[in-house]
Amino acid sequence: MAGISSMGIGSGLDINGIVQQLVAAERSPVEQRLTRQKSDIDAQISALGTFKAVASGLDDALAGLVDGDAFGARLATSANDEILSVSAADGTAPGGYQVEVLALASTQKLASGGFADGGAFVGTGSLTIAAGTTDFTVAIDDTSASLAGIRDAINNAVDNPGVRASVIQGDDGAHLVLTAAGAGTGNTMTVTASGGDGGLAALSYPPGAGSDMSEISAAADAQVRVDGILHTASDNNIDGALDGVTLSLSKAAPGELIDVAVRADDQAVVEAMAALVNRYNTFNAAVSTVTRADPGGDRSGALVGDAMLRGAAQSMRRILGDTRVDGIGTLADLGITTALNGTLSLDKAALGSALNSDPDAVRAALTGSAGMAGAMSAGLQRYLGSDGLIEGRNEGLSGRLEDIADRSRDLDRRMQSLNARLTAQFTALDSLVAQMQSTGNFLTQQLAGLPGVNRGDG
Repeated sequence: MAGISSMGIGSGLDINGIVQQLVAAERSPVEQRLTRQKSDIDAQISALGTFKAVASGLDDALAGLVDGDAFGARLATSANDEILSVSAADGTAPGGYQVEVLALASTQKLASGGFADGGAFVGTGSLTIAAGTTDFTVAIDDTSASLAGIRDAINNAVDNPGVRASVIQGDDGAHLVLTAAGAGTGNTMTVTASGGDGGLAALSYPPGAGSDMSEISAAADAQVRVDGILHTASDNNIDGALDGVTLSLSKAAPGELIDVAVRADDQAVVEAMAALVNRYNTFNAAVSTVTRADPGGDRSGALVGDAMLRGAAQSMRRILGDTRVDGIGTLADLGITTALNGTLSLDKAALGSALNSDPDAVRAALTGSAGMAGAMSAGLQRYLGSDGLIEGRNEGLSGRLEDIADRSRDLDRRMQSLNARLTAQFTALDSLVAQMQSTGNFLTQQLAGLPGVNRGDG
């Protein structure tokens, strides 16, 4: 625009301002229309994103019901948690048992004789420690020949299966204590000293000549009887006695029979349905908001009256209404009711009662591809899939945004051309006016020089 800084010299008009106003008047209605269209499309894309988010949330809540996982949850109970606690994996067969805890598993511990302190010299050579079916060897030289040095060498051995060494200070001196890697007789330790100056013999076990190593805690296996059948394990958490059930032993109580029960965890189903109801209500409210019509107002949704979204909501309501529970009735008989505005509510007590009376019928109605959850999930996939309706709609809207961007760029080019054309026209006009003014001034001067002109003598 610097090239027209002197425009208006001939005419005195603000040619630059006039051109800008004319271009703006030409641009404004088109630009406003494109801006409005872009804003509408952006709002539709945002509304579709909201719908996809709530539909995905609803589908997530359906997942545990579609595959029946919620119905596989198990609740295991013990009549005496101070002696025995229990847990059960999903899908474990329900049942009742009597368990007697005969003995707890214990971990072997070995202790050396007393030394003056942790820095006391013991000896050099090698210590081979066998722990169950594995063993490892630790080389002890002058730098690690103290009680504390031997402790560190054992703990830092790369092939140590888990044997822990410690130094405990007693009234009679410092003792090296070895703790087995785990409980049970399968983790019993032996210690063999060899080579060096012979001083490590004091740490041999079973004790031999010169050894002061002693067993301060013996390895023992846990023992329980389940319905009178003996089961032995190396750990106090027993997984192998009952399929899918873990028995966690806290105290031995020979002669005391503890009732253990495994049953379906109805509360897991109730909570899964509660989550589904919440997600469904969020879904229903979101669809209502983005498709809402507000005649004469400004609160209409971005996708007012959209058939795709309303169809999605209607299909979900239809599935809920069509669901039947053999021998029980409708979803309302399970405590799941629908208000006039489409909102679901759940009576947990009613659902729990139905599960207690006929869990198989409830499961058949709600789970699997033929059940309510499966039908709802399949319906949602029409919209949520990578080639679903939402993706197709977004692609169409994105294409329209690209078209608006192209039209905006075309508008810029046309306005630049208009600006140049008007500038040239007004520049030419200004030049013509300047020429006419110059000619007029010349004629005025010539006329003024003629005899009798402006002399007042006729």
